Amino acid sequence: MKKVQLVSGLILALAAGCGGTAATEPAHEHEGSSGAEAHPHEAHHDAHDEAHDAHDEAHEDHHAGLPPAVRAFHDAFAHHWHGDRSADAVCADAANLQGLANAAADEQQAHAAAADETRAAAQALVETCAAEGRPDYDAALGRLHEALHGLMEAQH
Repeated sequence: MKKVQLVSGLILALAAGCGGTAATEPAHEHEGSSGAEAHPHEAHHDAHDEAHDAHDEAHEDHHAGLPPAVRAFHDAFAHHWHGDRSADAVCADAANLQGLANAAADEQQAHAAAADETRAAAQALVETCAAEGRPDYDAALGRLHEALHGLMEAQH
């Protein structure tokens, strides 16, 4: 019984110690000899966030001139490619992606080879998602990614 009380007391003491004075100190400042100073770790996160913001802005500028249907397909696909690209997540959205891919291909029929490959890649992803065990899922997803870029590059 004394061991349980001792362990419980240690856990409570550690938990209380972890709280520190965070409630009374600003999250991004520490008291020092010159007053409030930025914490080096926070500066790292700020620089990292600024780099991501710059990348996002450059990415947006790069795709700003895309036709509306290509942009819509890009945005929907990017959600998966840069986020959850698991078979469960993508396959749940495969019919929507195929519709967007076909609309983008229709919009870009002047670039027939890229449009045809986009339609074929979207169909292949839908078929892969419907197949038991989803064989070659990664290849089908990669093919659709390449087809999207082919359609986008045909603009230039």
